[in-house]
Amino acid sequence: MIRRLAAILSLPIALLLAQSERANLTGNVTDQSGAAIAGASVLVTHLATNTTASASTTTGGGYNVSNLSPGQYRVEIAAPGFKRLVREDLTLTAAGTIRLDAQLSLGQVTETVEVATAVAQVQTENAKSTTVVQNRMVD
Repeated sequence: MIRRLAAILSLPIALLLAQSERANLTGNVTDQSGAAIAGASVLVTHLATNTTASASTTTGGGYNVSNLSPGQYRVEIAAPGFKRLVREDLTLTAAGTIRLDAQLSLGQVTETVEVATAVAQVQTENAKSTTVVQNRMVD
């Protein structure tokens, strides 16, 4: 009986330890006709630390960059024969997944399209709900 009680009481602690504060960025890269672009490079830069993570799109145009620290990011997506797409100030939250689909335009590699609109960042990959708590709220 005591072992069962100890096992039941330790379950919430194990679940808390299993949670991760790391964020995830995922999406698809297509051309203007909606066809997938395979082998496009995705470069994700954390603005506060200037650390980078990268990925390449699959044959289906999908990509996933995982294990990212929460914060503000800059995302660059490039493929040969297409204009480079740059997205500034993308906010990733702890244990959150943000979907960023990109449509690349035909053009020279030296041309860049910068997306500067503020889009509501809604997590659509799963049903998790997260809240960012400021230090002063905890204090």
